[in-house]
Amino acid sequence: MKKITICVLVVVISALLCSCRVYLSKEDVGRYYCYENNVKTETWIEFKKNCVSWKDSDGNYGSVRGSEGDYSLYANANSAVSDENLMYKGYFSNGMFSFYKIADKTEKSILCRNFYSEESSTTDKDSSFYSVAIITYSIELPKETDSNSIYTLIFGSYLSKGYGPFGISEKTYYDQDNKLCMRFAVKDCAETREFVNKIANGNPRETFLVKDENGDTVLTAKDFLKPDTYGMYDDTKPTAVFRNNQEGQRKIQEWKEENPTGILKLFIFGEYVRDVSITAGSVVNIENIEITGSNAALVAKDVLLTQWDKTLSVVE
Repeated sequence: MKKITICVLVVVISALLCSCRVYLSKEDVGRYYCYENNVKTETWIEFKKNCVSWKDSDGNYGSVRGSEGDYSLYANANSAVSDENLMYKGYFSNGMFSFYKIADKTEKSILCRNFYSEESSTTDKDSSFYSVAIITYSIELPKETDSNSIYTLIFGSYLSKGYGPFGISEKTYYDQDNKLCMRFAVKDCAETREFVNKIANGNPRETFLVKDENGDTVLTAKDFLKPDTYGMYDDTKPTAVFRNNQEGQRKIQEWKEENPTGILKLFIFGEYVRDVSITAGSVVNIENIEITGSNAALVAKDVLLTQWDKTLSVVE
C-alpha cells in the first residue's frame, strides 16, 4: 500500500510541476548574440526548444520562468527558484532579447543590454549597455475594477513600440490617496520619455473617433464599449478589435437615415486611418473595426479609460 501511495504522489507532483512550466514560443527559442559595431561576437545566451532552460557563453545555465514576455532566468536547472538564484531578467521582442544581469543591478540604475538572434530584422544591432528609468503611473479607479487589465495594456503599449518594460518587484500598489500605481522599468532615452507622456497625457475621448466628410464626430470610443469589455486586444500580433454597442448602433442608424450616401472615417490620435464600412439591411451597423500595429495596445488602453472617464497621470 505504501508503494502505491508513493507512486501516486510522484505522479501528482510530476503533473503539478509540468503544469507550472513555461514554454517559450517557437519564435523565441535559439541563440541570441552580443553585437559590437553591428558585428556579431562570440558572447551569447541560448534558449532551448521545448524545455524551459537556458545557457550562456560563460558556462552558466539554468531554468526559465515568466509570462507575457517578461522572463526570469535562474541558475542551475535543478536548484530552487529563488531570488538568490536569479541571474537575468528580460523580455523577447522581434528577434531580440533585452535583459539585465542581476549582478549589474545597482540602487541608482539598472544597466541593460540587447542580444539579437540571427533571425532578427533589426538593421542596426547594438549591444551596448544602457540604463533604464522607473516610471510610475497612477489612476483612481472603482474598487471592483480589475487593475491587471490596465497594467497589461500599458505593458503591451511599450512592447508594441519596441520599448518592452523590465519586470520589477511591487509593480502595482495603492498610495495613501487610494490611487492605483503601476511601475514600469523602461529604457531611459528621449523616445521612451516622450512615450511616457503620450500614455499619461493622452485624452481618451479624442483617441478613437468616427467622423463624417465634414469633420463632425458621429461616434466616439464609448459607442464601441459594453459594460464588461473594452475591445479585444491580442498582444501577440498586436491587434485590437472593436464592435459598436447598442447606443452606437442607434446613432449610426439615425445618421444613415439623414446621410444615405455619406462616408465615415476613422481617426486615431487625430490622424485619419481609413474609411469605415457600414452594413446595410434591416439593421444598420458598423463593421468590426480592427486596429493592428504599434497603436493597437495604446488605443485599447485609452478606450478602457474612456469607459470610466479617467485619465492616467505620471508620479514624479
